Amino acid sequence: MQTNNKYRLNIERMIFSLLIVLFFAGCSKDDNDIDNGMGENAIAFDCSTSNLRAAKAVTDDMQYFRVSAIWEKETGVYEPFMTNQLVEKQGDSWVYSPIRYFPGYGSVSFFAYSPATPSGVDPELININNSANQITIQYNVSTNYQQQEDFLVATSLDRRESPVKLKFQHALSSVVFQACSNEPNVAFRINEIKLINLFSTGLITGVAAGETSTWLWYEHLVPQNYVVYQKYPFETQCGDYKEVGGLMVLPQKMVYPIEKPVNNFEIVVSYEKVGTPNSETKGRYTLDDDFVFEMGKKYTFNLSLGTKPSSRSSRQAIDLTKTEIKWHIVCEPNNE
Repeated sequence: MQTNNKYRLNIERMIFSLLIVLFFAGCSKDDNDIDNGMGENAIAFDCSTSNLRAAKAVTDDMQYFRVSAIWEKETGVYEPFMTNQLVEKQGDSWVYSPIRYFPGYGSVSFFAYSPATPSGVDPELININNSANQITIQYNVSTNYQQQEDFLVATSLDRRESPVKLKFQHALSSVVFQACSNEPNVAFRINEIKLINLFSTGLITGVAAGETSTWLWYEHLVPQNYVVYQKYPFETQCGDYKEVGGLMVLPQKMVYPIEKPVNNFEIVVSYEKVGTPNSETKGRYTLDDDFVFEMGKKYTFNLSLGTKPSSRSSRQAIDLTKTEIKWHIVCEPNNE
């Protein structure tokens, strides 16, 4: 009889221990981390970039991004699901820790940006509107070329399963300057190219449009002057356009009814004739009032330098494609 009691006691202890293990195993995830035991509900990311490339950054170059997510548990009831989660590329996969799982009900919307530590973004100035399913980011384009970046944004809305597809959009505009001499056997040295009165700060909002967002820039602030970065001193080669340098700019119009009712934007080109002291001259050019630097577009300005006035227009659109807009500028001497 005593032997049976001991046997029964040992069995009860084993069952109690097993129940403790199962209890803690069941509580090892957050309430909204629901796994089906096969890992099929684990959140995984599939990333790509748009074809409209403002710069050379593509997913092959992108190594990190950050993502926030909102869980709509039921209509009108929301809960933060991820907050500025760092995601890193390893091989062909995007990894992060700790792994999160799709909830067993409701939907999750994801809002991402890259680089993971952008110089132009203050994390405190990122706002997600839960009910509108949209994100707003304040961004500043630095006047220091070394701190400029190809800023990308992406959303994937109302998701219930993996993979979460994030198609990153280039949020800024890229401007490149090329130059040549329009006079035989005459070379010119470009001392400086300056862009005057460009807005440097603005708000970009991703407005829900189905499973992703339409991106809009507004509330432009703080006009600044930008100097085009030249890696090496540039001298023209007769007849052949060569790249002088470039920079990233905030997408914007030349005229806004309130913020900028007058088009005071200028491109100022300072250059001199090689081998001729005190020959520096400046060309000053504006863009038409309806000109727009668009998000995700690359603009190439071709500078044709000379010492004689030209009868050609100082601005003439010579090429327009989905990814690039080229302008031809004939620089004439300015004796101011």
